[in-house]
Amino acid sequence: MKEMSVGTDLVLRVDLSFFVLRLDFSIPVRKPFLPEGQRRVMKDINFGDSEWRNQNLVFNLAIGYPF
Repeated sequence: MKEMSVGTDLVLRVDLSFFVLRLDFSIPVRKPFLPEGQRRVMKDINFGDSEWRNQNLVFNLAIGYPF
């Protein structure tokens, strides 16, 4: 459990009759690779900082079903 990463995301899903399009934006909540006591990163969220966005904001585009 100490090595588990946690994140949260916002998903836009468009369900068309022939495929599903998913746009997913996610950010980390817990980073297990950081030193003990610094792994929870919710307090560091800063959408206005471009460096923070480059290191933490993940964008995924999926076409089709997830499983």
